[in-house]
Amino acid sequence: MDRRRVLTYASVGFAGGLSGCLIGWGSDSEDTPETETPSQTAEKPTYECDAATRPASPEPDVDPPGSAERYTYPTRPDSLSNEKVRSYVAQYERAYRLNKTYSLRGAYLNQVSVSIEKTETYEAPDGAAIGQVMYTYDAEIEGDDGPIEIDSPILYASYYVDDEVVLRAVDTELQESASRLVVDPITQGQPVECF
Repeated sequence: MDRRRVLTYASVGFAGGLSGCLIGWGSDSEDTPETETPSQTAEKPTYECDAATRPASPEPDVDPPGSAERYTYPTRPDSLSNEKVRSYVAQYERAYRLNKTYSLRGAYLNQVSVSIEKTETYEAPDGAAIGQVMYTYDAEIEGDDGPIEIDSPILYASYYVDDEVVLRAVDTELQESASRLVVDPITQGQPVECF
């Protein structure tokens, strides 16, 4: 008898902080076509750097599941080109989700993985970038009666990045079309890093 149980994201309380103009649509593939939609008005956000928070990466002497490097947050890209922004927000969200899951489950976490489905960039104020990541993640935790598998719904993480701050906003509402900014990081985002 298989003692594994499959739970959905919501049933185990993994909310963990859940609270445009489409410039480019991308994925990990180079052949994804570029598309455009009408622009939105974007203004620089207001935020409190004292409120900046993100899940910490595991300490160097800790051995989290998988490669330790994947838990490290990327450095801000040297330019805000569409390609670099898509890569940055995908890496940032992967590290954020892995660190959040590890911080919640610690030694009970057997494995965790993040699957980036798509990334987008949107029109942003001068000197800034807005990017969105569409992804899922899965994990296996050790329960009292054996391993428990956790599968997330599709998540949309939106980022605002400029020379001073990174703002992050997340939503889980399933979209008929992922070609729009699901949650606006300027109006709904929280600071996760200040420079």
